[in-house]
Amino acid sequence: MASTIKTTNINTPDGTGNITLDRPLAGGGTWNLISTTSPSGATTTTVTGLDVSSYGTYMAVFENWRHGTDNQNGFLALGDSGGIDEASNDYDFNIHRTRSDGAGYLEVGNTSDATGMQIFSGVGTATGEGGHCTVYICLSSGSATWPHIYGYHVTTNASGLLAQGTFGGQRNATMTVTQFRYKAVSGTHTGDITLYGLKKS
Repeated sequence: MASTIKTTNINTPDGTGNITLDRPLAGGGTWNLISTTSPSGATTTTVTGLDVSSYGTYMAVFENWRHGTDNQNGFLALGDSGGIDEASNDYDFNIHRTRSDGAGYLEVGNTSDATGMQIFSGVGTATGEGGHCTVYICLSSGSATWPHIYGYHVTTNASGLLAQGTFGGQRNATMTVTQFRYKAVSGTHTGDITLYGLKKS
């Protein structure tokens, strides 16, 4: 829907005054803020409110992310109105990671994971260590495609080295995604997850 611009109190000829928008300029292709979730010492964090009828693609931004246990990997799982899916063979994923010392290249894949899809690798817990991550969540619509995620992360690992990588994953079935969950292999996590939806029109 087009937005209108209203002008008030324009002083000519110098043109001073105020211009206000009748409503936000939020057409197709706009990332709209949905929610921010800030776990502190949580073992799992679930973000709800995803709706394929409103947004086909969501972006989840993990900021200032820290684990309570050193050198932990983190996983994202998808859910519908019945809860989070976590049965055997539910997920495929692949993750690549490089380090600033040029060593320690990692490629991990799994075609039958129940925990979820890996998005973080080896996050440290010492002062200054932690990570940031951006995850794109592509929802399925009907039976057209399975839900997918992809994205990238940057972390300071347990050795104080910069690590960065990319990842992708899928839920091995069609589903109406309404939520996702984050958890590490063990321990707690703290940080912020900001969720955006990509407006279709």
